[in-house]
Amino acid sequence: MRVRSILLALLLTVAGVAPLRPAAAHSLPVGYALDGYPILGMRDADGALITNADLGARHGRHENVTVDGRSYDYAYRLTQAYPYTLGCFTGFGDPSTIRALRRAMGPPRGRP
Repeated sequence: MRVRSILLALLLTVAGVAPLRPAAAHSLPVGYALDGYPILGMRDADGALITNADLGARHGRHENVTVDGRSYDYAYRLTQAYPYTLGCFTGFGDPSTIRALRRAMGPPRGRP
């Protein structure tokens, strides 16, 4: 759980996501999860605010979206309520990417 939270925080920091960023308030992509699916803003294509009730357990939904010319059948969404972003991953992250992130972050606090 702690590793997932750290990886998500790192991903969102790299993507530049902050509550006041313009992309977060709209349907624009704000980043990608480690499993490759896009993380989109808080509004659907019609401009309606997305809530947790609109999303599945992983804080995303099946929808056809195109980001940077690539089509996806699933996307995670930001919301204004907890958990705000991903609940867990839908797909699998590339093991080499996850290992590289763990190496870059160093050991957990309190450990040598």
